[in-house]
Amino acid sequence: MKFESSDQKTPSFEAKGIETIRKDQCALTKKILRNALVTIFRGGSIQDLREYLNRQWALIHAGRLPVSDYILTGRVRSQYRGGKIGPVQAALARRLAEADPGRIMRHGERLPYVIV
Repeated sequence: MKFESSDQKTPSFEAKGIETIRKDQCALTKKILRNALVTIFRGGSIQDLREYLNRQWALIHAGRLPVSDYILTGRVRSQYRGGKIGPVQAALARRLAEADPGRIMRHGERLPYVIV
């Protein structure tokens, strides 16, 4: 939380380098982590945080959140060290290219996917 000027009444949330802004995290992770941090930084108690997290987990378990909240993205490389298979997005990119030769992912391109 930061104040940008001396006359600012409420602080703003600024995140750098953590999961709330990383492109490879799903929207749900970003939202829950950001709100949890804001709860703590604005003076909320651990009990407030616990209640918020329990509400979010209940929504997840009930299946009441849209699938779009679970979309992850990963950057695809043209090669991986030691000839390894690579992460999930690399395996998915290979499968997409095998199914449709015109669907080849370029090096550095981000591939959206959902793990079920």
